Amino acid sequence: MSKIENFENLEHKETLLKIINAFECATEFNAVILDIDGKQIIPGDCGNCVSFCEIVQNSHGGKTKCQISYKNAGLQALKYAEPYIFMCHAGILAFAAPLMIDEKYAGIIICRNILMWEPDDFFYEELREKNKNLDIEALEKSVSKLKIVSSNKVHAAASLLYLVANQVINRDNETKKHKKEIMYHQSVLNQEIKEKKRLHQELINSNEKMYGQYKLQKEKELLGKISILDRDGAYQALLGCMSDIMEKYITRLDLFKTMVLELMIMISRTVVETGAEMSAVILLNTKVINEIYSLDNAAEISSWVCIILNKYMDLLEGKQTSIKTKQIVDSATEYVRTNVRKNITLLDVAEAVFVSQYYLSHVFREVLECTVIEYITRVKMETAKKLLHNPKNSVADVSEKLGFGDTSYFSKVFKKNEGITPTQFRKRLL
Repeated sequence: MSKIENFENLEHKETLLKIINAFECATEFNAVILDIDGKQIIPGDCGNCVSFCEIVQNSHGGKTKCQISYKNAGLQALKYAEPYIFMCHAGILAFAAPLMIDEKYAGIIICRNILMWEPDDFFYEELREKNKNLDIEALEKSVSKLKIVSSNKVHAAASLLYLVANQVINRDNETKKHKKEIMYHQSVLNQEIKEKKRLHQELINSNEKMYGQYKLQKEKELLGKISILDRDGAYQALLGCMSDIMEKYITRLDLFKTMVLELMIMISRTVVETGAEMSAVILLNTKVINEIYSLDNAAEISSWVCIILNKYMDLLEGKQTSIKTKQIVDSATEYVRTNVRKNITLLDVAEAVFVSQYYLSHVFREVLECTVIEYITRVKMETAKKLLHNPKNSVADVSEKLGFGDTSYFSKVFKKNEGITPTQFRKRLL
């Protein structure tokens, strides 16, 4: 998994600040954004709710300890590609969620000062033990001000913040990229127009029929690039076609729009023939027809055409992506079932199907509505029940065969998933 080393130079601070402030207002949790080393970049706006952290961080070496704690929690969250609930070095709960930009690890979202149960004597004893050199009375007073939140609400809040922050930031990133692409293609188009003016005049002077053949060749090249999902090649070919149309019909906006619309219909037909859903293409065609007649000049239409081509390609790639996603999930589940007797991790499965841990976790949730770890556990439990049917296999044998190693841990996982221990399960078979 690659990383973005200097998050502070990215252009997402304002958006992230709005997200965490809205999150804090809605949940009364305290959230901050850190870089991958655990250093705070974007503070939240939760007023006095951070007094516990302030006391700890203002102590000798406290800030460094917090950074190390947050950095390690961020790496754990990255490893599992989902929010990670942990106890900080000072003895209070928090959760970490990885902030991903273009599938690169860019930072950590930390939500601090969480209580999921009423503090008891053991809690305060541990708090004093972990913070011997601090003002214990002040720490205990700050803890008493914290609200107790159920485990379900903490998990829900963690998932909400993780999903919203990552979705919004990546959508914002895609929008900025798209604008840059349009500006680039507009500049290339201008160069194409200059060149086509010269070539167009030569072709007309020599042979009008030759010009028609040249035009058909450019259109054929465009449709060919679309059919093989060559997005960059299709853009370049489209710019060539558009420069021809602009050169010939620049003084007649009505004819210019008609020729562009004809080109869009040709593109839509190719997209359908290549495998896109016809109903989705028809809806986009309707939008194209409505929009083109609202545009006022050739330059505006030329930029708009690049956006529309992108949408046609999205329809086609979306169809291909759904097939590819299913293939990835099928390969991953096959790997898990084949290697169920090993101690499989998320990283093992991701490497086996040649995708990132983050992407694999995403497609598993999308297709199977569970995490990779949950699926691995599910398959192991199915296999465990089959093995327990054989009286020759002891509980310890089954635990070892499924890569658990520790029999007590295997029993705990089995009971959590099946509601009874392996021993109780076997007794019911008798």
